[in-house]
Amino acid sequence: MNITIPPIVFNGVSLYFNNRAALDDVTLEFQRGKSTAVIGSSGSGKSLVLKCAAGLIFPDEGIIAYEGTSIASMKETPYQKMQARTGFHFQDAALWANKSLGENLSLPLLSTNPDYTDSELKNKVEESFASVGLQLNPSLRPASISMGQRKLVSFLRATISRPDILFLDDPLGFMDREGSRQLIAKIEEFRDDGATIIMATHDSSLIKTMTDQIMVLTHGRLSASGSYQDVLPLLRELV
Repeated sequence: MNITIPPIVFNGVSLYFNNRAALDDVTLEFQRGKSTAVIGSSGSGKSLVLKCAAGLIFPDEGIIAYEGTSIASMKETPYQKMQARTGFHFQDAALWANKSLGENLSLPLLSTNPDYTDSELKNKVEESFASVGLQLNPSLRPASISMGQRKLVSFLRATISRPDILFLDDPLGFMDREGSRQLIAKIEEFRDDGATIIMATHDSSLIKTMTDQIMVLTHGRLSASGSYQDVLPLLRELV
């Protein structure tokens, strides 16, 4: 890892659906060790920016570089190493329905260390649940718990291997007050530890208190970027 190189850079990135530009010539860079909020109205492309940055979707045009290397050009081994150093918290939780909660959380652990024993995995899952006050049986399937609980488990899956870069897609959506409080505390923990955090959110409190930089998308284009004070005139229309 070269700390002088931004961890993720977009250069002229476009993505098309049904001949429409969902992302339109987006050029930006995310700063290492900083928290960035990607904001905009519904359908502006916020989630797509996160998924492209994480290498989950590949653009039709332009280059997205991770640590200076084009993600699209990566071979399997470096791509897997990138995935092991990043964590993605999905808007809809996106837990594997046919796996238990414990198995969902074990997947990223096993991808970084296939030699974990069942006992070690069990302990790490239990510790992870306890860190956000979840009192759930790890053998449960996702369908048997509430959406808010699924979102918490999805966050734990994204962070259990302590990634360098954390992607948060609408992290507080479907969350009750207590769940939001627990989640915000964990996000603050990662921020204080120096993780690079990239979030798509409508939540004004997160935007104001948890971000170093804000990027504003309008119809798939980057229309503004800067600090909270820099983009404040636009925020009332978007959040």
